[in-house]
Amino acid sequence: MTRRGCARCSRTASRTRSCRSYQAALEASQLGHGLLTYALVEEGLRQGAADAAPRDGQIVSREWLDYATDRVPKVQVEQMKAAGGRGLTLVFREEERKIEVERRTGQQPRVFYRRELERQPMVIARPRPQPPPAP
Repeated sequence: MTRRGCARCSRTASRTRSCRSYQAALEASQLGHGLLTYALVEEGLRQGAADAAPRDGQIVSREWLDYATDRVPKVQVEQMKAAGGRGLTLVFREEERKIEVERRTGQQPRVFYRRELERQPMVIARPRPQPPPAP
């Protein structure tokens, strides 16, 4: 990356943490990644799911990070329910063992943005349209 590219990154970049300081970051072997990486890379970029309002065929940094911040807790609930279907109970605290999955303590990423919006947002990707599934 050039000096100019590095300077642009430092001006527009946000900091992201996979979970809050009192939480544990999870990795699911079925996903092949930690939950944050899965939401960012697999769903957000490869599947193009992070291309939010406006759906313009490009993913900028804010919509990419916002997508993952919203999606990680949902992926965690899906994984906890799937584990329950296999007879496993995933909890962070023993006292949550009898609480329904949606109400258990979960991983919640945090994003720290610059206050002002960028004049030219950093484009993370321009996903290609996915071909329709074969019949």
